[in-house]
Amino acid sequence: MISRALEEPVGLEAAAMNPHDASDAFRLAAHALFDDWRHDPAVKTKPARRIRVSARSRVPAVLDGEPILLPADSTVKFLPKAFRALAPRPPAAEDTV
Repeated sequence: MISRALEEPVGLEAAAMNPHDASDAFRLAAHALFDDWRHDPAVKTKPARRIRVSARSRVPAVLDGEPILLPADSTVKFLPKAFRALAPRPPAAEDTV
């Protein structure tokens, strides 16, 4: 993810969550609800420009806020300035106070 936790847009924020039991999962959920899930000891984060994911089955992921399943062997790359949005110019400020 491109994260607000990174001070500079140097890449994606790779996050791995590894709760060992139900109490770890509950604690992680509590962090997600009440402060920041990154503060949980079961979470490891690191900036990356390229991430290779390998698993026995499809890998759940979130892309642009949407849950998806990646193929079992996938590569995710950070492309700076890969998207540019065009937006209409806002109306003139002449009518504002």
